[in-house]
Order: sequence, then structure tokens, then C-alpha cells
Amino acid sequence: MLSSMVKEHQAKQVARKEEQDQRRKAAIASSNELTQALVDHLNVGVAQAYLNQKKLDAEAKQLHVGATNFAKQTQQWLLLIEGFSSALKELGDVENWARSIENDLRSVTRKFEARMVVHTQELLEVASKLADQENMRATVKGSAKGALVCGAGAFIGGILGGPVGPAVGGTAGACTAAYMAKGKFRPVSQIIMHDMTLRQRQELADHLQRAIQDIDAGDVMIAISLVMGNPNMQKAILSTVARYITNQMHLQVID
Repeated sequence: MLSSMVKEHQAKQVARKEEQDQRRKAAIASSNELTQALVDHLNVGVAQAYLNQKKLDAEAKQLHVGATNFAKQTQQWLLLIEGFSSALKELGDVENWARSIENDLRSVTRKFEARMVVHTQELLEVASKLADQENMRATVKGSAKGALVCGAGAFIGGILGGPVGPAVGGTAGACTAAYMAKGKFRPVSQIIMHDMTLRQRQELADHLQRAIQDIDAGDVMIAISLVMGNPNMQKAILSTVARYITNQMHLQVID
């Protein structure tokens, strides 16, 4: 009986041992499955994190390239803006320079015109003074009629009076012409200073300047002072005045 109990106990021990081995194997298998599941889950997360890291690296590189290009473009823009500002500044300087030159030219023109007015007046005064010294006069109107009357008297006298008729007719005509022209002569100086228009005065002054241009003088005032002491130049001025009054104003000059 004891031996049967021992065998039964041994059998139970063997069964219990096998059961424990099975449970141990099942626990190990379950542990392995759990570990594999955990590793697979972690591997998926790590792989996803690795992919995300690669995407971030690529996007960071693209961002760096874009930032570098933008910095270069910004520098080019700054250079363009600086050049544009310089061009505007230079344009403003040119405009100011042109305005300054224009103002200077206007000032010179005004001074030149004022100086020409002064010279014109002075030349005309010199011409008037010389004309008074020579007692130059000119017919204002009626001279042509007087000449015609004188010629007609001589002609009629020749027809009616025979050989002495022209002399008698001419004398009568001359007397009649003198009567018609009485009070019709004016001093040339008054014609110059009072009767001429502004255009005629300027034209006469231009003729006078050309008449004295051969004088070696750098200024008209010096030229005028030289004229007053030069009889030949005085004669040239008087001739110029007489020629202008005769040709342009159609008056007869007498002295």
C-alpha cells in the first residue's frame, strides 16, 4: 500500500511538473508575443518619427535656400533703390543747375538789354549834338511840292518869257517854294530825339554802331569819347544820320 501511495505521489509530481512546464512555456510565449508586439509598435513609431525627421530636414534645407535667395533678392532691391535714389538726386541736381543757368542767362540778358538801351541813347545824343553843331535841318513836309513849284515856274517862264523866261520863272518858283516851305524845316536833333519812333531810333543806333565799329575800343562809351575827338568819325556819323533820314524817313536834309 505504501508503494502505491509513493507511485501515486510520484505520478502527481510528474503531472504537476509537466503542468508547470506547460504554464511556463505558455507564459514565455505570451511574454515573447507581448515583447514582439511592443517592439513592432515601437518600430512603427520610430519609423514614422524617422520619416518625419527626414521631411523636416528637407523642408529646413528648402527654407534655408529660400531665405538665402530672398536675402540676395533683397540686396538687389536695395541696390536698385539706391541707384534710383541716386538718379533722382542727380536729376534734381541737373534741374537745379539748369534753373541756375537759366536765371544767370536771364540776368545777363537783362543787363545786356539795359546796357544796349543806354548805348542807344548815348549814341543818339552824340549824333544829335553833332547835328546841332553842323546846324543840320530836314524838311518835315512840303519840300517835294516846293521843288515841283520851282521847276514848274522855270518851265512856264521859259515858255512865256523867251530866253530870260526860265530865270524869271525859276526865281518866282523859288520864292513861291520858299514861302510854301516856310517853317517846314526842323533840326535833325529834334527829329532824332522826338520825331523818330522807337524802332527808327534803334535802327539808327545800329547804323551808328556799325559806323564806329572800326574804332579799336572795347566799350561803346570809350568809342563815343574817341568819336568826339575824331573829325573823320564825326563826319561818318553825320553822313550815317543824313543817309538814314533821307533813305528811311524820306526827308530832305540841308545844312
